[in-house]
Amino acid sequence: MEHVVHTAESGHSTEPEPLVLIVADTAEQRLALTAGLSAQTPILLATDITEARRVLAHLPGASGRGRRAEPGAASRSHTAGRPPGVPLRLREDRLSAVMADREVQLTRLEFALLRYLVPRAGQVATFEQLSQVGWHTAYLGNGAHMHAAIGRLRSKLADLGAPVLLEAVRGLGFRLIPHPPSGVSREALGS
Repeated sequence: MEHVVHTAESGHSTEPEPLVLIVADTAEQRLALTAGLSAQTPILLATDITEARRVLAHLPGASGRGRRAEPGAASRSHTAGRPPGVPLRLREDRLSAVMADREVQLTRLEFALLRYLVPRAGQVATFEQLSQVGWHTAYLGNGAHMHAAIGRLRSKLADLGAPVLLEAVRGLGFRLIPHPPSGVSREALGS
């Protein structure tokens, strides 16, 4: 199973949320991929890419919606403000993140954290939320283990050349933001 994720610029826009397209072989896979999505997020579930294209062709503004996906692959697409051709793909079957022709292996913990953060780009994920996602426990107030895991994930994303930054929000948690500011070194990012 493969997730294709395009990061969106953070900001307060009056544009509607982008459509999330999920293509997977089984109903269980499709439902599992909807976990964590907002109730307001428009979702299209399909069994294969042909079915998805048929439905997408009938949506308003369908011309130019030629995104490609592999049959049996699951896609989550956040497109507003994204430079064309800069996708970050999460591959659950390989526990990896892929950017263009580069791939970096992730631990189960890193993958779970990144899978949670990506669709919430620009939003703060609290220590409590991340503790549930990564460790399946309540947050007890000492985030050293979380900071260590995020530090490893930052380093791997930087090695991959991903156009995102994991930003610490003091006292609250972390957020994934698109495109780190130019001229910022890896050391300054806390990796």
